[in-house]
Amino acid sequence: MKNIISTVLFMSFLTLTSYSQTINWISTSEFEKEVLNQKNENNFFILIDSPKSNTDSDQYSRMYRKLFSFLQDEQIVEFINSNFLCYKFNINESESLTFNKKEYEKNESKNGIISHEFVDYLTGDEKSMLPAIVLRNNEFELFEFQKANIQELNIMLEAEKIRLNYLSENLGLENAEVKKAERMVMQSEKRIKKANDNPNSYSVFPLRGLDSRRLHKKLEYFLKEHYKKSDLKTYLNNN
Repeated sequence: MKNIISTVLFMSFLTLTSYSQTINWISTSEFEKEVLNQKNENNFFILIDSPKSNTDSDQYSRMYRKLFSFLQDEQIVEFINSNFLCYKFNINESESLTFNKKEYEKNESKNGIISHEFVDYLTGDEKSMLPAIVLRNNEFELFEFQKANIQELNIMLEAEKIRLNYLSENLGLENAEVKKAERMVMQSEKRIKKANDNPNSYSVFPLRGLDSRRLHKKLEYFLKEHYKKSDLKTYLNNN
């Protein structure tokens, strides 16, 4: 059984490697040189991978391949190669390393979970589910952008309050639809509070739910500087 599991995982990683060869990945030493290059004209596309080496689930293997399916898309691969310096960091394969004269340690917890201090450096301590993509500009800064349109959220909240009042007046406070409308108002209020407390976000994105088309639009959002005049959600919805 262990041999079968090992074979499945090996084929999964082999598949990812074969796809990844189409991306012009640079080595860690080349990456360090580019980061320190003060005259760099290129933005950075960073892929952080953290595969689970101890899983016995075929479902996980299928999910893992799906996360990286964008690497099979020739158009998105060509677009990334043409517009970014590309670096891939695999937590499981990478040992502790020295980067720009600083030591970054690889750690393993008692329950076998592997982490790496270099991930915090790459993401700027922005927390994200791994695997993840990190985008940085030519000065190696994360892009800062507005994630949600607060004005739009407020309009939606007012519309939901009007709906709630109408349902309450005609169906009574104990009606199931009224209870549902109340929950929607509460959720909208939480979204607005969260957006007001943290109006801006940074360019660190989990791969989950990020297909080729959506990834392409996100990359264009930063490359064409749409992030300076539009929130990400509105841009994606309009395009």
